[in-house]
Amino acid sequence: MSWDHLPSHLENRVSGVISAQDKIRRTIIKKEPTHSEICRSVCKYLSDRNIMFMQNNTGQAKYEGKDGRIRTVNFGSKGSADIFVWLPKIFVALEIKTKSDILFIRRNYSKLKQGQMTMNKRNIHIIEQNNFIENLKSIGHDGGFFNTVREVNEFFSGL
Repeated sequence: MSWDHLPSHLENRVSGVISAQDKIRRTIIKKEPTHSEICRSVCKYLSDRNIMFMQNNTGQAKYEGKDGRIRTVNFGSKGSADIFVWLPKIFVALEIKTKSDILFIRRNYSKLKQGQMTMNKRNIHIIEQNNFIENLKSIGHDGGFFNTVREVNEFFSGL
């Protein structure tokens, strides 16, 4: 069956065809927004309100040095938040998570913190991110895990 009639941005959201009473119904599943899509939306929200922010990237870059050897440069701090926001008298760290990540953290964080779960790369990263936010809060600033622009809006409304 062809899906030519669908807009291109919906093509990857089609789950299949369901037959009911000799009629074919097409079902389109709403895909969970990606981390990048949520970050973009939050940055747009902040920009539209003239709020000073910076998107913070962490990771590694490799390049070939003049001597021909491969060099690695680390950037960003482990566990640091995705978006930094400066407001009068307060610094805020926004750690963006997908809905499935938020559900995982809610279900498993106490087990992670107590060492009752396997410490794979993802789990270690969540612990580092939470520690970063806890450290910020301990010195009078704020932050948290966010999954939608609405959550960010509610957070800033409460400040």
